Amino acid sequence: MNMLKKERLTQIIIFVVSMLIVGFLLWYINYLNPHFYKTIWQLSARGDMMGLSEYIASFGYFSAIITIVLLAICNMTGLPTIPFLTVAGIIFGIIPGIIISWLGEFIGCILSFVFTRFFFRAHAEKLIEKNNMLTRLDSYSNMKSMLIARSIPYSPNILITALGAVSSLSFKAHFWATFIGKWPSVIIEVFLGHDLLNLAEHGLRFIFLVVLCIAGYFYMRWRKNSKNRK
Repeated sequence: MNMLKKERLTQIIIFVVSMLIVGFLLWYINYLNPHFYKTIWQLSARGDMMGLSEYIASFGYFSAIITIVLLAICNMTGLPTIPFLTVAGIIFGIIPGIIISWLGEFIGCILSFVFTRFFFRAHAEKLIEKNNMLTRLDSYSNMKSMLIARSIPYSPNILITALGAVSSLSFKAHFWATFIGKWPSVIIEVFLGHDLLNLAEHGLRFIFLVVLCIAGYFYMRWRKNSKNRK
């Protein structure tokens, strides 16, 4: 068995086993509370973060697994992760909330990558070969580019994952870029969400983080423009 087929088989096994686990957890959560998904949707749609926090926290120790599963599903489907990143910091505290949020985001991105690559990469290869612009875009598909993209707070994870999956980026490169890159983005997102809901207590830190994010955004744009001028 050559390396390409072996890697593909490994990805399929990871995806199937992971989806079976996620599927079981989704069923078990619904078994514990048949109105769970409806309640989560209503609280999220209303933007009731405190209500959402209290509801998820009511499941006790199981609330950590619930948060991880919900974040993974959001990353796989393109649903907004902000509500669950915010409540993670409120329910578990900043440090545990960051770790739990990172796990959910990392798992969701990896599963989404494997799914997209398995079903769409072959079709994408044909399009890339016929389109010069897509060929140039594919040439930028490397671990460094993916790591930078993953590090940006509130970036569209499902779009970044899809672009990486249909490109020539290897599974290993994507795995490590996501493993490392999700840390800074998750840290900032959990801090911002937590501090926004506790603005009276953490207002100064919230303003500092917002300014830091804006400065980082303009710095990256400046670097990009500087490279383009060379």
